[in-house]
Amino acid sequence: YPDGTFKPEQAMTRAELAAVLSRIGAATASNAQPVAYKDQNDFQWAAGEILKVTSGGLMAGYPDSTFGPELYITRAEMAAVVVRWMQLSGEPASTFTDTADHWSAHNIALVQQAGYMKGMPDGSFGPDKYLTRAEAVTIFNRVLKRGPLFGIQSSIWSDVSNSYWAFRDIVEATTNHSYTTREAGGETAE
Repeated sequence: YPDGTFKPEQAMTRAELAAVLSRIGAATASNAQPVAYKDQNDFQWAAGEILKVTSGGLMAGYPDSTFGPELYITRAEMAAVVVRWMQLSGEPASTFTDTADHWSAHNIALVQQAGYMKGMPDGSFGPDKYLTRAEAVTIFNRVLKRGPLFGIQSSIWSDVSNSYWAFRDIVEATTNHSYTTREAGGETAE
């Protein structure tokens, strides 16, 4: 953000997610007919990215023909996006205590099995909780097989200390660096 913060605990909007997916190359140009959303005038800065990820099939609008760019994305919605992105399939069983009857239960089980998304310390997944920016970074890093990054002791972000749980994932995603792969997993900055 312009004030030098990362805002790791802030919920991620659907427009922000569309922009990240587009920027990291997850969404590719499609010959599909662009979707016409009722709220398209609200897309503003993310219009191109939203149209790209929806025509590419990574994200979908709502039944009322809106996209909801400023709505926060839930963990269940993120699971659905990752399943589409990585083309996950199968019939895995979920071990989470709160997903059995959820609309995205199958997606959640697939991302759990793939190791892309994890649950909460209490054994739940929190499908209807909003996805934080820190959680999003860790998911993107897992999908892209990047980091976490070791060997950097401080962050460029004033609100991300080196003791923050996602510190190494945030610096991995936001720091231009060379690295070597660690035997124990992750990367070491050079």
